[in-house]
Formats: sequence, structure tokens, C-alpha cells
Amino acid sequence: MVMHHLVAQHMSHDNLRTQLYDLVRSLRKDGFVSLQYSATASLAMADSDDSDYQKMGAVTRDPDWFLAAAASIGAVVVDDTETDAFDDIRFRVVRISRATG
Repeated sequence: MVMHHLVAQHMSHDNLRTQLYDLVRSLRKDGFVSLQYSATASLAMADSDDSDYQKMGAVTRDPDWFLAAAASIGAVVVDDTETDAFDDIRFRVVRISRATG
């Protein structure tokens, strides 16, 4: 298992996708990456990927972003669960593993 918590909200989409690719490739057969991220229903903040948001740790992503990112690197989302909330910010943990087959 690779723990990737409290990091994604400081990364651009491209950098996170690249890092996920490297992490997934480092996994053993039944391993997975556990990644904590922030999501929001607010259109004003959803999928914010600029450097100011990165510095503040405020980059948010939609769960669908992880489905697409995983597919693009030959991986799959095993689980995506909301763990906590603060106003309209939803804290989630996604588990990603290598695609089988």
C-alpha cells in the first residue's frame, strides 16, 4: 500500500497524474495507492488547478477525475469514499490499483 494523503490538494492535475502513474507502477500484484483528496459541489472551486490554489492546498477534484486519470495510466479505481466534510468541501479517499487483464 502506498499512502498519498494531504498531498493531492497541492498538486496540478498533470503532476498528480504523472505521480500516480509512477506510484501504480511501483505496486506489487495486489497493492494499491490510497489517496486523500478534496472535492466540492461548488462550481466556483471545482477542479481548481492554478498555482494559487496549489500553494493554499485548495486544489479540488471531482471523483470522475480519478476514474479518467486511472484509465489513462492503466489503473482502476477500486473504491472512492467520503470520509469527512466541512461546509461544501468533501474529504475523500480513493484507492487505485493496477488494471488486471
